[in-house]
Amino acid sequence: MVDTWLVTAVGRIEVWQIVTSASGGSVRRSVLGIAQLQYPTFAG
Repeated sequence: MVDTWLVTAVGRIEVWQIVTSASGGSVRRSVLGIAQLQYPTFAG
C-alpha cells in the first residue's frame, strides 16, 4: 500500500511541477508541506 501511495505521490508531484513551473513552484512547496504533515514518514 505504501508503494502504491508513493507511486501516486510521485505522479502528482510531477504534475504539480509542470503546473507550478510558471509560478516559481510556490504552490508546489505548499502542497509538499501539507503532504509532509499528513504523511510524516514520507518526509524521512
